[in-house]
Amino acid sequence: MGWPRIERWPKTACADTANTRAANTRAGNMTQDLSTGNNYNFDQENRITGAAGYTYTCDADGNRVEKSNGTTGTLYWYMTPGIVAESDLAGNLQSEYVFFDGERVARKDFSSGSVAYYFSDTLKTASVITDATGNIKSESDYYPWGGELQFANSDSNHYKFTGKERDSESGLDYFGARYYGNSLGRFITPDWAAKATAVPYADFADPQSLNLYTYVINTPTTRFDADGHDVVLSGTKDDKAQEQKRIVANASAKGEADLFKTNTGKDGKTRLVLDKKAAADFKGKHSVGYDKLVKAINSQKTATVSIAATFKDPKTGATIDVRRKEMVALLWATRTEMQR
Repeated sequence: MGWPRIERWPKTACADTANTRAANTRAGNMTQDLSTGNNYNFDQENRITGAAGYTYTCDADGNRVEKSNGTTGTLYWYMTPGIVAESDLAGNLQSEYVFFDGERVARKDFSSGSVAYYFSDTLKTASVITDATGNIKSESDYYPWGGELQFANSDSNHYKFTGKERDSESGLDYFGARYYGNSLGRFITPDWAAKATAVPYADFADPQSLNLYTYVINTPTTRFDADGHDVVLSGTKDDKAQEQKRIVANASAKGEADLFKTNTGKDGKTRLVLDKKAAADFKGKHSVGYDKLVKAINSQKTATVSIAATFKDPKTGATIDVRRKEMVALLWATRTEMQR
């Protein structure tokens, strides 16, 4: 079901195997979903400016902080886990959210004073929501690509597939960096990186990652997307450790893996840290993957970086396969996913 590199096309229709689904701009952004009738406009940074009468406003970091429709709408309040509160446009709190280990576990609605509890699966999808006494208010199953099959719907929750907000006006899921069309099984804009690169976030050993629109390299049953860029493996700690090892290996296009070392803290958790002395002695220009990895370590956030599987040793001229080097431990401290 992979789509071609749409950003090379003129304005035209993007077809799947059954019918024509979307019209696109030269930048590859989907401007019209013919299956829903929704039309989308984009700003200069390829962010949706609104849909179905709603206007979206982003802050300097690219986070959507306001959704308005005339005089009504929602302001979003962010902290480290993500959106922790919502208010009306005047700033009056409507809902607050409680997170545990990076997952949304509870919500308080200020209009009624009621409390709701979230029960999520390994992909962070809240399949069941109860009231304070344990009565089920909402229950759903989800198809692999995010379609919802509802059994009970007496709750106002709008954080659905993998815990991301589903906009009622468009049906799209807001992942932060991009919007995801669960009816299409694809993002509606191509992936991008802060620094220009040929194929952002690609793992060249995995052809599935070369399509800029795919969701979690077409493995939605075991992976979820952290922010519209980063693919995170669900499952056991060993599963996540292997994923982390792959991420670090693919970041090491120029032998930079030797610049990282591990440190076990007082909490017993192993973290990946930068060897500052080795980094200072490193000769040459660092890769984009290195810069992203260092930034992620400093901010303790999850990062998926991928540059190449091999590099040429400048001293010996030998080609080295970084995937076979035991250069780092399997884990570093992240905001949520890699320590569970």
